[in-house]
Amino acid sequence: MPLQIKQAVDLTPLNTLGISATADYLARATAPSDITEAAAFAHSHDLPLIPLGSGSNIVIGTATLHCVLLKIEISGRSVTATPTHTDVRVGAGERWDELVAWSVEQQLHGIEALSLIPGTVGAAPVQNVGAYGQEISQALLAVEAYDLTTDKVVTLSNAECRFAYRDSIFKHAGKQRYIITAVTLRLTPATTLPLPTYATLQAELERRGVTQPTVADIRSAVIAVRQSRLPDPAVTPTVGSFFHNPVIAAADFAKLQADHPEVPHWSTPAGQIKLAAAWLVEQTGLKGEIRDGVGLYEKQAICLINPGHKPAAEVLAFRDHVIDAVEQRFGIRLQMEPELIAV
Repeated sequence: MPLQIKQAVDLTPLNTLGISATADYLARATAPSDITEAAAFAHSHDLPLIPLGSGSNIVIGTATLHCVLLKIEISGRSVTATPTHTDVRVGAGERWDELVAWSVEQQLHGIEALSLIPGTVGAAPVQNVGAYGQEISQALLAVEAYDLTTDKVVTLSNAECRFAYRDSIFKHAGKQRYIITAVTLRLTPATTLPLPTYATLQAELERRGVTQPTVADIRSAVIAVRQSRLPDPAVTPTVGSFFHNPVIAAADFAKLQADHPEVPHWSTPAGQIKLAAAWLVEQTGLKGEIRDGVGLYEKQAICLINPGHKPAAEVLAFRDHVIDAVEQRFGIRLQMEPELIAV
């Protein structure tokens, strides 16, 4: 069946931040062959081909996207189990949290702390999604992707994905080249786990009287913490955490800590210091502020919300307002976590 391509598509329901915008064209890929057709169409119209998952980690940066937007809806799951591990290959269009829920039901360890993160499986490696001490890169074996330069599906190993903190090849050299079609993860059997090191998660488990948590305990606690801090995007337009936790040099941290001994921080393997962006924003007094329909969630300082369904210009103006306030106070410039799409 030929690929169906729609024209002048309203993107408001296709991005969880609720930005009002349109795209020149929209297609839906349920198989890699659909990507071939979409790529040919985009080439014939001299337009970029841009993949889209659930729209939960993007900021549409212009009123009209002059592109062919390709909604990735490739489904399917296959499992290969051994006594020591379970490999699961999942279509890029599957819901990420449904995969996490399944892994917990199977008592498999590796992604339980990534519970309730919105979005699709295919979008997760792009951002190297992470939470509470876990990142998808720690469990990922391989990514299958359609290579627009060769018109073939290729397989990239974990190393070839060049994962870093909230980063991967798919945000840089591979951004205009690869469209992820499937992901393979390696998970391990687990009965009990050590207590997590993140204080908020520890406190929730301790409140429940859990000292040797199972993967189900971790998932339940993570969901409770996330629901207490973040709004439901189906109710309040948001992409969740909007700003990266900044990483600074140890020498710069020493100066910051001298003035602010209470600053939350974590050491990185490279000897740098990661700071809590939420704490930095809270010190500016902007937490909970709403300005002309755009603002910060009252329970989480780095959660930008768009209850007024404002267009890109107003959302980005408020983003800059927050970034400038933190930089003026601490000399640290925050970076936006979701991907900005403006073509």
